[in-house]
Amino acid sequence: MRNDNYGAVVTVKINSVDKVRDFVIKTSKFNSEIDGIRGRYICDAKSIMSIMAYDLNQTLDVGIISDDKEEIERFKEEMKELECSD
Repeated sequence: MRNDNYGAVVTVKINSVDKVRDFVIKTSKFNSEIDGIRGRYICDAKSIMSIMAYDLNQTLDVGIISDDKEEIERFKEEMKELECSD
């Protein structure tokens, strides 16, 4: 998944309620908009209800909308522990 609106897109696996909670806490620390993307559906990745609406058994693309290189790098670093290696 690549869209020119996103400074970075990573694929993550958030397969438990605890991981969803931790993920939303992490994404909420960013000033930039962060989207959860699956197929043609896009949600606010800072919303626990939006993330819970997705099937947690599948991967999720997560994109940050930002031109701030430092924030993009911090985003990539924060997502590393959830990132899929596929």
